[in-house]
Amino acid sequence: MSLQLEKDAKVSIQTHIDEFSSRFSILIVLWLMVSLIWMLRVDLVLEYVVDVLDPCNNNNCSNLYNPAKWSEIRWLGAALLGFITIIPIIALQFYTFSKPGLMKSEAKGLMFWLVFSSLGFIANIIITILLIMPSLFGIGHEIQVDLGFTPKYDIVTMLSLSIGIIWVEILIAMGILTLLVANSTGNLS
Repeated sequence: MSLQLEKDAKVSIQTHIDEFSSRFSILIVLWLMVSLIWMLRVDLVLEYVVDVLDPCNNNNCSNLYNPAKWSEIRWLGAALLGFITIIPIIALQFYTFSKPGLMKSEAKGLMFWLVFSSLGFIANIIITILLIMPSLFGIGHEIQVDLGFTPKYDIVTMLSLSIGIIWVEILIAMGILTLLVANSTGNLS
């Protein structure tokens, strides 16, 4: 037994699957194209990020110990920048696909969730890269210098750690925001 409201159309599951897969395919192709464009400029972005994360203040303590991993970081950086670039299109496609099956309060909650999670995603990256990670690396650098060590940092490890922390923060924030939106729209029981 299923609940069907008067404005609901009888649409097969295969139609939904086809629509979802076509929207998802468009997003994947767009993400790849934008990521390839970012690949042309990712070195400038990574150079800026490395300068921000470097705790030594130009004392040449950062090094690239594994050049092959640097290529991996460049591709991951371009993919992340490509994803950030198409966030509004992802949100629009997600909302357009979901809206016909939602009640007004659910659609409003979904729009709220999409806007704030998109803005939160971008703000999280900026705050983590510009404030949190440089502070943490600075504290670690001071501890090493106080202990009498000569610090040498691997740039790839610094960037990998920063990206990993960003994704963990995003997952936690999205989960909390999802629960808050579901609670505020009365959909959490």
